[in-house]
This record gives sequence, structure tokens and C-alpha cells, in this order.
Amino acid sequence: MGQPPENRIDLLSPLLGSWRTTGEVFEDNGETLAGSIDGFDHYEALGDSFVIHRIDVDIGGDPVRGLEVIGPYDSDEGAFRTRAWDNLGGEQVSNAIVKEDGSMRFGADGASAVLTFADDGSAATVRWERDVGSGAGGRAWMQLTLTRLSSPE
Repeated sequence: MGQPPENRIDLLSPLLGSWRTTGEVFEDNGETLAGSIDGFDHYEALGDSFVIHRIDVDIGGDPVRGLEVIGPYDSDEGAFRTRAWDNLGGEQVSNAIVKEDGSMRFGADGASAVLTFADDGSAATVRWERDVGSGAGGRAWMQLTLTRLSSPE
């Protein structure tokens, strides 16, 4: 069966628990507000190698429900692999890197995000950008605020 994956789930422990999620989503130009985001995210450990992320938000009034599996950690890449599915039929494979400062970087399918925790862990901000190509950087896609509701016991 091969070697078990390297256990680095400890790097994801700041995510664990339930969060109130609010924010905004932008049009392709990165400036025009397309709608609001309101709902909940829940992260829980599954053994020593995975985190399960359940998404239950409304985007612009439309319900978006999803499931993401984060892990295992790939020591060669220095990243967690992620796979996500949603009620709209979407499927995404990406990676997540935990930086030395504790922030997290996500990247997939022409988009990237930076998640930064408040010093006390009670909140986090996430800024998603769409890649505009040609080395021009990104345009704002979503700006989220997560407020901690509970921590794992």
C-alpha cells in the first residue's frame, strides 16, 4: 500500500471549527460588485491527514453548497492537495500552501487566494483574484470575512 502521507495536518489547525462567512463577489472587471456572500463554513479533521470543509453560503441570493477535501500534504510540493465539489456541478482540484507567517495561499484554475488570520484566531480575511494573464497579476474576484463561531473540542 506504500508509505502513509506525511502528517502535516497541524498546519491547518487554525482553520478547524465553524465560521460565519460574509463578503462580496465582483464582476470580471474586478471592480463592479456582482453580489454579496453570506453563510457558513465548517472545517473538521478527518484523521491525521485530511480536513473536510463544508460550504453553505448564498452568493447573490443563490445557494451554493459544497464539500472540499484538503490533504494529504505533499512534502515534495510543500503543499496540500485539495479537491472540491458543489451543488452546481462544479469540481475543482487545487493546492494550498501554508506560509511561515501562518497565512494560506490557494491556487487553481486561473484563480488564487490569500487567507490571513487575525492574531487571536477569531477571524480571517480571504481575497480571491482571477488571473488576467500576461504577467499582469490578478483582478479581485471575492473578498471574504470569516468570523469564528466555534473551535474544535
